[in-house]
Amino acid sequence: MTLPRINIDTILATLDKAVQSRPDEFAMTTMLDGMTEQPELTMAIHEVINKYVEPLIEHDEDINAQAAASMLIELSACVYGITMKAMKAQADAEEMNEAWG
Repeated sequence: MTLPRINIDTILATLDKAVQSRPDEFAMTTMLDGMTEQPELTMAIHEVINKYVEPLIEHDEDINAQAAASMLIELSACVYGITMKAMKAQADAEEMNEAWG
């Protein structure tokens, strides 16, 4: 099953709504909503984030801005990838269940 392609108008409307609140508020609201609407996916994302954050907290030395930025980009790509692949796998599983009972 193919996931619906999200058009630019939907993306821009979502971005417009998201920037109406502070990033920390948006992040917290999104994660809290996720715990209700998609608890397993939200916990998986939380675990991936922890895998990146824990070494930073335990590291005694400061991390330079370039390394931190690189890690944020990589983490964002991982979270995006996990979310998209999980959605595709779920859609495929539901399609197979419908076809084969």
